[in-house]
Amino acid sequence: MRIPLLFFIIIIEKRNKKELESKHRKYQSVRDRIDSNKQKFHI
Repeated sequence: MRIPLLFFIIIIEKRNKKELESKHRKYQSVRDRIDSNKQKFHI
């Protein structure tokens, strides 16, 4: 059974989107932490 190329591309795109979102979430949490630290030390 041959998987249509379009279907394959869609799967890859979805996976990439998920990875991007998780990276963005990590980045956002790091930024939030930095912001809270700044507020603590009044920088």
